[in-house]
Formats: sequence, structure tokens, C-alpha cells
Amino acid sequence: MVNTVLAWVSLLAMVNTVLAWVSLLAMVNTVLAQVSLLAMVNTVLAQVSLLAMVNMSMAQVSLLAMVNTVLAQVSLLAMVNTVLAQVSLLAMVNTVLAWVSLLAMVNTVLAQVNLLAMVNTVLAQVSLLAMVNTVLAQVNLLAVVNMSMAQGSLLAMVNTGLAQVSLLAMVNTGLAQVSLLAMANMDQD
Repeated sequence: MVNTVLAWVSLLAMVNTVLAWVSLLAMVNTVLAQVSLLAMVNTVLAQVSLLAMVNMSMAQVSLLAMVNTVLAQVSLLAMVNTVLAQVSLLAMVNTVLAWVSLLAMVNTVLAQVNLLAMVNTVLAQVSLLAMVNTVLAQVNLLAVVNMSMAQGSLLAMVNTGLAQVSLLAMVNTGLAQVSLLAMANMDQD
């Protein structure tokens, strides 16, 4: 009976251990879900910022087109007048500088797009690692449960064996008493 009580206590301790692991796994999954949500929010904010930068670049390109139209008209007048021709040369220099500035802006946007792609790659790898860790944790939990069940079965088998040995000892004791009684009876005859 003591062995049965000990077996139940051991089984309860193992169940509590498994439940603690399940609770820990649930907490880890909650944290990973919050990290994934934060990564998604950051990705959306980065895309909104990129869109705002592209819109500013487009506005500057439209402004540049308007300036180029004005400068072309100035260049037409410059062909008639030498002084205006010098203004046209200055306008051409300004146009080249504007193109250099536009190219620098495009390079900045492309660098930010590449940075966003790198961040997304890192976040994808973090999510994949979290999934692998979750699978490994579940496999480990299953192994703990299986070991707990195997230990419970082994303990039950040992307890059954001890009960049979105890029963056999009781039978042998009874037979010894019967034999002793028979010998005593034979002596009296």
C-alpha cells in the first residue's frame, strides 16, 4: 500500500513537472507572437516611410521638369542675346547639379530599400528559429511525457512483483504452519 501511495505521489510530481513545461512553452509562444507582431508593425512603418520618400522624390522631379521648361525658354532667348546665352549656360550647370542631386536621392532610397530587405531577411530568420525552437520544445516535452509514463509503468511492474513475492511468502508461511501442526499431531499419536 505504501508503494501504491508512493507511485501516486511520483506520478503527481511528474504530471506537475509536465504541466510546468507546458506553461513555460505557452509563455515562450506568447513572447514570440508579440515579437512577430512588433516586426510586422516595423515592416509596415518602414514601407510607409519609403512611400513618403518616393512621393517627395516625385514632387521634386515634377518641380525639376517645370524648371527645365522655364530654362529651355530662357535658352531660346539666349540664342538671340549673348547675355542671355550666359544665363543659359548657368541654367545648364544648374540642371546638371539638379540631376546629380536627384541621383543622390535615388541612391539614398535604394540604400534604404536594401536595408529594409536585410531587416526583413533577419526577421524571417528569427521567425524560422522561433518555429524550430517551438518544435524542439514540443519534441522534448513529448520525450519527458514518454519517460514519465515508462517510469510509471516500471514502478507499477515492480510493485506488482513485490505484491506477488509478498503473497508467495504468506502462502509459504501458511504451509509451514500447516506442516508444523501436522508434525505436532503426529507426535501426539
